[in-house]
Amino acid sequence: MFLDNADYFYLLGRSYFTAGDMENAKLYLKRGLENNPNHEDIQLMQACFAIKERDTYHAISVWLRLENAGCRRACLRYGLDQIRRINDTEELYNFTRSPKFARLFPSLPGIMLYHFARMLSRVILMVSLIGIIWLGYSVGTPKFQQVYKDWRNKREQSGSISLAGLDSDEYFSFEKKDVQFTFTEKELNTLTGRIRRDYDLYNDNLVQRDINRIFLSNAGDKVKAKFRLIEDLLSDQQEVYDLKDNFDFQEVRKNPQLYRNCYISWHGKPTNIRIDKKGRLRFVLLVGYTDGTVFEGQTLVLLGDLISVPTDQPLTVFGRVKILDLAAQEREKAEVKAEGIEQENEKTKDRTESEVGLAEEGTGGGGPATFYIEAKTLARS
Repeated sequence: MFLDNADYFYLLGRSYFTAGDMENAKLYLKRGLENNPNHEDIQLMQACFAIKERDTYHAISVWLRLENAGCRRACLRYGLDQIRRINDTEELYNFTRSPKFARLFPSLPGIMLYHFARMLSRVILMVSLIGIIWLGYSVGTPKFQQVYKDWRNKREQSGSISLAGLDSDEYFSFEKKDVQFTFTEKELNTLTGRIRRDYDLYNDNLVQRDINRIFLSNAGDKVKAKFRLIEDLLSDQQEVYDLKDNFDFQEVRKNPQLYRNCYISWHGKPTNIRIDKKGRLRFVLLVGYTDGTVFEGQTLVLLGDLISVPTDQPLTVFGRVKILDLAAQEREKAEVKAEGIEQENEKTKDRTESEVGLAEEGTGGGGPATFYIEAKTLARS
């Protein structure tokens, strides 16, 4: 019924033009012109396209051809008058961005058709959006949906985070003396309550920090085992726009162990950019050094994807704090040397070279680094 109707394609193309979808607008106007090569409104809309694309020669050609054919439309006369007044491309660009540009559109026959075009453009956008959402939901892999559902179920079932069931002598370990935090039973229960509250609110960064606090304390092995299970359920799919609790560089530098596996978002300039032996992008981030006036310090950054990193522009790095176990790596190197093994295990060698190399890159002469950032995304600041 509509496939051979030029007016239908005109209204559809104009609606897409109003909605800002120029590609579909051109397509439907072209199809309308194929049905009726003399359709004035479609030709006038094509002149509007030409003005939008700064092709004034084509627009004037369309208008003069229509004028010679007897067209006396107000939008045609207005277009020719405006072209005579516009002197340069900047003025033409400003004209296309102003409300005056709409006066080049051919008038619709009646106020109802005007509202119909506006309504149709909104309906098209809404239908397209609903279609995309429906398609994404229906095409989404069942495996991913099941994995996500299982993760949510496990997380919700573990909501009763408590130390109930433990004997008082299981709360603490009295053998370890090199602990950063020493808690009483009351303080440990208060910290557990805080973790439970943040866990229910999906404040995973705060939960991770407090779990690290317990791992670095005089808490007993059974207490730590409970929180190790909770740690496994924390989301590792966090995005930068989900980051509710960011930790600044000075906090992390003072005590990296406390912020192990926490997410951060830091601004700065990259330097010493290179590819390591494992094919990872590796550079030093000058934290806070965005305009050349503030410098908080520097940290190492690793990214699995090889992308182009500009050295003359500041970046925002989003990733997780990772700890370098330098003592273990140095021991491995010493053992290999003592045993006189000429061919080192490739996996041990790669890990040793990578982590010790990271540490030696360090903090700009201020001693070896104790942590680095496992980047998830990079963005220009």
